[in-house]
Amino acid sequence: MLRSPTNKDGKYSSQPDLASTNKTDSESSSSFVAVRKRKERSEFEELREEIQILITTIKTGQEAKFEKIFKSIEELKLQNNTLKIQNEKILSSNEIIEKKLMQTTELYNDVKKTMAILQDDHNKAINKITALEEEVEEIQRHHRSSFIEITTPINENENILEMVTNIHETIGFKPMEESIRQCYRMKQGTKKPILVEYRNGQKRNEVLKLAKIYNKNNKEKLNTDIFGKQKIKERIYINEFLTPNTRKLYYHARQLQKLHGFKYYWVSRGRVYIRKNDGDPAILVKSLEQIESLKVEATI
Repeated sequence: MLRSPTNKDGKYSSQPDLASTNKTDSESSSSFVAVRKRKERSEFEELREEIQILITTIKTGQEAKFEKIFKSIEELKLQNNTLKIQNEKILSSNEIIEKKLMQTTELYNDVKKTMAILQDDHNKAINKITALEEEVEEIQRHHRSSFIEITTPINENENILEMVTNIHETIGFKPMEESIRQCYRMKQGTKKPILVEYRNGQKRNEVLKLAKIYNKNNKEKLNTDIFGKQKIKERIYINEFLTPNTRKLYYHARQLQKLHGFKYYWVSRGRVYIRKNDGDPAILVKSLEQIESLKVEATI
């Protein structure tokens, strides 16, 4: 029988102790598994830590966001409370304003009523004043109905009665001695005309009529030559003695004739008349307002 050579150390190249060898292999395998498990646990732990860190980070972010949201909500609540307080103040102010507005409206209505009453009183007063002015105008017109106004230059040492007599003779008027009540030259006015008062309006009207006929029939109108030869010959004008108001209306009637196409204007018995065209009815001029209306109508 052949034998394997023995090892000097008493060890053999083969492994006669298989059990021992198997045990060693088992232990090595177990150790590898343990290392692997430890490695897996380590990776798991790392993953778990990463997850925990991620969760913590997310949680922290969410908490920060929630805190920010809660803070915003608190701010909104505060703003809402502030707005609520402001709204209450506004509502209170609106109530005060509404009350004051109502008071103002009531006051306005009272003032409006008072104004209406005052306006009515004013209109009545104006109407009354107008009526009184018309009465005064009529009294003045009646008082002047027996006067004529003679516009002629002033001469030194003039005799007014003699001048009036010359005029009467020239136009053909033959008055009785008692026909003339008075005659004098006015002290007011630029031209200072001569006023002649007759005993009645009939005599006055006769003088006016004769003066008009004389001027119509004589190329040389009534002039100062009847008083004797003058250095300068000037026209003598004989007119009705008008009231200040009628004189003003007469002036504006003349402006209507000059500027607004009215053909005629004249005075008769202390009243002013105008006529637009031949054949048109005569218009009695009573006021300056009427004059303005006639101007407007003339432009249409």
